[in-house]
Amino acid sequence: MDFRNVNDWNRRDLIRGTAMLGVGAMLMRPLASFAATGPMAAIRRAAEAGKEASVKRLRDWIALPSIAAENRNMAEGAAYTAELARDAGFTNVEVVPTDGQPGVFGTIDVGAKRTLGIYFMYDVKQFDPAEWSSPPLEGRLVDRPGLGTAIMGRGATNQKGPEASFLAALHAIRAAKAKLPVNIVLVCEGEEEIGSPHFRQIATKPNILAALQKCEGIFIPFASQDRTGNVTVNLGSKGIIELELIASGEKWGRGPKGDVHSSLKAMIDSPAWRLVQALQTLVTPDGNTPAIEGWFENVRPLTDREKELIRAAARAGDEAQQKAALGVTHWIDNLSYDDALIRLAQEPTVNIEGLVAGYTGPGGKTVLPGKAVAKLDLRLVPDQTRAEAEKKLRAHLDKHGFPDVEVHVSGGYDPTEVAEDSRLIRTGLAAYKALGVTTNLNARLAGSWPGATFTAPPVSIPAGHFGIGHGAGAHAPDEYYLIDLVQPQGRRHRRRDDGLCRIPLHARGDPIMSDLNGVAHVILTAGDFARSTAFWRDVIRYLDLKIVLDSDAMLYGVGGRTAIGIRTGTPENAGRRFDQGAPGLHHICFRLRDRAAVDAIHAFLKDRNDIAFVHGPQEEPWAPGYYSILFEDPDGIRIEFNHVPGAGLLAEGEKIGGAAVFD
Repeated sequence: MDFRNVNDWNRRDLIRGTAMLGVGAMLMRPLASFAATGPMAAIRRAAEAGKEASVKRLRDWIALPSIAAENRNMAEGAAYTAELARDAGFTNVEVVPTDGQPGVFGTIDVGAKRTLGIYFMYDVKQFDPAEWSSPPLEGRLVDRPGLGTAIMGRGATNQKGPEASFLAALHAIRAAKAKLPVNIVLVCEGEEEIGSPHFRQIATKPNILAALQKCEGIFIPFASQDRTGNVTVNLGSKGIIELELIASGEKWGRGPKGDVHSSLKAMIDSPAWRLVQALQTLVTPDGNTPAIEGWFENVRPLTDREKELIRAAARAGDEAQQKAALGVTHWIDNLSYDDALIRLAQEPTVNIEGLVAGYTGPGGKTVLPGKAVAKLDLRLVPDQTRAEAEKKLRAHLDKHGFPDVEVHVSGGYDPTEVAEDSRLIRTGLAAYKALGVTTNLNARLAGSWPGATFTAPPVSIPAGHFGIGHGAGAHAPDEYYLIDLVQPQGRRHRRRDDGLCRIPLHARGDPIMSDLNGVAHVILTAGDFARSTAFWRDVIRYLDLKIVLDSDAMLYGVGGRTAIGIRTGTPENAGRRFDQGAPGLHHICFRLRDRAAVDAIHAFLKDRNDIAFVHGPQEEPWAPGYYSILFEDPDGIRIEFNHVPGAGLLAEGEKIGGAAVFD
């Protein structure tokens, strides 16, 4: 179906949301401004009506595991993905052959001014059914304590669940007879889980390259929401090289060409020990830092801004919960949480995925293996490149006397970076803000995806890594993607759907339903209207609110969730200043997204002579991590800007601090 055949709709309803086409399908927050009327209401109703079909599509997709590492169901996976694309409204859909596994390409052209690229992958990681609590290809709906109902299966969250949600949104938009605000270019591969060795062939095929070069940017639908519903927007990701190091008696010229009896070790060299010795040269003695010559020559350190983003995420995060989820008790080198997260983003790594030599079954077999293999992944950071890293690894092994140790590279790509002020990221953040979803900017994802294929020539477009929905267990047993969120409230048991249909609200560790979604507007009465509006006009613009009324009687600026208005007072109150101790308003506090934003607005205001600061940026005792500025506006009204990590709530049993000195 051509989306141009349906009726137009108001593009402002998406609030510049070209990077959030899936909002009609799901978000872990209520859409108060869109839910009641208009196209979004129709889209949500269509998504709800199509939920059963959406879940079935995902279950069928999970039941078809395309595993590139095993060359399993690859042609079938590409064909099924192409079918899903056609069903969702893509045209010109083609299965794209490569020297490896095929890709899929398609477009939706609604005649829009702008075009958005979408990256999919249809391959998944290997799995061992014995490690799962439910069959990994069944797509069983299971209960996740504290969350609700999830679909469990290989590929559920990485990446078939988020991708199926995106497709569900397209189905809902079409069913609601709404019109997309952008054209879409879909590019999909089947080798992401083995390092995308042939993806560039897909992206640079002439007709695909021409379509991509029309895109404002491209992103991968990703289960970016945590258990509280907050979304992480990644400004980059590490590159990767997947490879094997192989030591063998045949190549070495020493040791056996095949397995021999272990009693012969006293007179025969061991290729397995040869490999162990080679591996030991690649890292420092603790195994934590690469020791390959020249490895850090082109490593770009994180900027102060990037570090601040990471520290803000640490303050908002739950260190104990993350340690428990990972099964660890200490971070590397006993680092603090924020320093560990900075190291996670900043450092390249050399990791052993697996070691294979000789007999690995039950009991012993007393053999001396003729060959040993180490499976490694090397994570790269800007400004490293895959080509440089491969060359330096080979040179290092040769220099240290291991020219016989073979290096078999199976895939990889360079790191990805996207500018914080790019249209792609700004649009995504604006859409989340308009929908009332809290976002965290992540300087760099420690994981990898082939976004560098898009950011590098000849494609040369921004590539981002963000999305909607919650899931966990990628590459692991019991991988899941949230479908239904169950939330008790008092004696009621209210249910909203996530993932493929409806929009849930989830806050803190325990789900709580609420109809409150922020302060709609704040209206201040000015004693000196000209002086007050001169100040507030600057602040409203600084906060990126849109001034929709600027008259002799009213100044009014509107943002995603809160509006600010200044009105004239009655003649008898002209020139009067605000009395904080009188009944009525005491002060106003606007919440910002991080400490850096508090510091930034202080820097913007601190030299003004029409306001009076009570205090500059400092921590306050009202809640853990509470950070704020406080000042009096031109009429003496006390205004606060603050940041409180997370939900800003106290732990159970804690009491608010600072009540004795409240001002």
